[in-house]
Amino acid sequence: MDWKDDESPKKLEEALKNGKVEESEGLVSSLLTGLEKMPRPVDERIAKNVLATLRKYARFDQLFRVAEKFRAGGQNDPKVLCQLAQAQIETGEITRAIEDLTVLKTELETEMGVNGHMPSERKKIEENLGETLGLIGRAYKQLYVNAKPRATEPRREDLDRSMEHYSRAYNAGLGDYLWHGINYVALLTHAERVKKGVPSIYSKEAERHANAILSTIEDKEKQGPLWPWDAANRTEAFLALGKNPEAVDACKAYLSTKGLDAFQVQSTRRQFVELWLLNENEYPGSHILPMMTARFAELGGGRAQVDLTAVKKQNLEKVWGETKYQSLDWLLQAVARTRCVARLGPNKFEGWGSGFLVDGSWIDQSWSDRKLLLTNAHVCTNNSEVQAQYPYPKGAEENTATFLGSMGEEAEPIEIQVKEVLWTSEPSELDASLLELSDVPKETEKAPLLPEIPSFDRWEEKRVNILGHPRGLSLRVSLQDNDLVSVDERYLHYRTPTDPGSSGSPIFNQKWELVGIHHSASKEKQANEGIRLDRIIEAIRKKLLA
Repeated sequence: MDWKDDESPKKLEEALKNGKVEESEGLVSSLLTGLEKMPRPVDERIAKNVLATLRKYARFDQLFRVAEKFRAGGQNDPKVLCQLAQAQIETGEITRAIEDLTVLKTELETEMGVNGHMPSERKKIEENLGETLGLIGRAYKQLYVNAKPRATEPRREDLDRSMEHYSRAYNAGLGDYLWHGINYVALLTHAERVKKGVPSIYSKEAERHANAILSTIEDKEKQGPLWPWDAANRTEAFLALGKNPEAVDACKAYLSTKGLDAFQVQSTRRQFVELWLLNENEYPGSHILPMMTARFAELGGGRAQVDLTAVKKQNLEKVWGETKYQSLDWLLQAVARTRCVARLGPNKFEGWGSGFLVDGSWIDQSWSDRKLLLTNAHVCTNNSEVQAQYPYPKGAEENTATFLGSMGEEAEPIEIQVKEVLWTSEPSELDASLLELSDVPKETEKAPLLPEIPSFDRWEEKRVNILGHPRGLSLRVSLQDNDLVSVDERYLHYRTPTDPGSSGSPIFNQKWELVGIHHSASKEKQANEGIRLDRIIEAIRKKLLA
């Protein structure tokens, strides 16, 4: 299909709204192809419209590709550059985002210093500068969160920089400053809670700002219905003040606001988990987070269809799929599988990939007692040529396997040293390494293996689930938009969302049986790609048992 400026943006919106992933990817591909032939920058209006649509439905991989191409083609409007930075942050390119945003900030500050602007022009510059400062704050905030509470100096530096940029925009009233203010409050509160050298006076400051934000929102509400971000800000302000029942009610109202989109829900939910430390096992997270997961799916973040009225009446006890409910037993199986997954990296606080325990008896009965873990070759290998080609593949001595399992965000990680790389494959082939660990935690357990992968037409439920550590974060599960799209002699292809750091994650079918290992995205298939586990085990047997 060819991209047509007069009709394709509307088609893209409809495809994303209805969860038609292949159609949306086709439209984006046609746009990118068209941009290669375009002799001039794309029309600013079209660019902003397309980027806003992709962000609305939280399609950050597509947003990144399109925004990057717009910039390369000469489209340098601040709104376009901010959308690119948003995509960079969401896809793990945080340092690049900071570099690009810093350049943009300098340009806008210079423009602010020029006299003679019309009031409308100056307002636009102020709004763009406020957005830029907020995104720089967002980038440093993510670095702060990713570092984990036990990392000290880099974490404190990122915290200070994030707060500096949020507070500057907030205090100067650049654009709609409330979201800058509530992020400042959230950082103050979180920093005090983790008790890493941040003075307790911050709690009083957070309280003062939270009350001021609530007062401003009350004034806005007198003038008409709140827009989604203000409703979200109100929820966070109540959390800062310890008014949990009010926060739950405010969240319900937020999820019902007109114009709410998947990006807003995803961003707010992440904030609740990463900074406000909410979890589904403890009030108010037990009320707030399930509501938000369901609403995200309903708005286009996944394929699920949920009756929100039911969400408001009771806590969720099921996960909604495309055609049926999933049982609590199914969820408990998912939790059990988390105990076989580890984060691989230089220490227990950082990660560059994932891996999972395997049963040695799958290879040979004589191996049944060995402590084995499987990951990608581009995550850990003893092949020096592969190490030179990729940024992260390190040898056994530079890798630590950290197990978090289902123990929660703030649990003490269990760090296990990698002893040896027993077998490895080229990334262009099976892209896998079998590692031997010095030990395994007592609470870990191996997942069952599906010994033979069926052909695509014989697959019972054409869905796969992935457990891993995207962007080096604590354990995450991908349950949405998880269609299996193809199976061939070596690969599985699927829509299940992944991020950098997901490499080496186990792939499960709907019965929570191991079927493969995630390793990359496939441009040809317009999907993510995993290696069949039966092919890897077969190759290991041939090499190690010969």
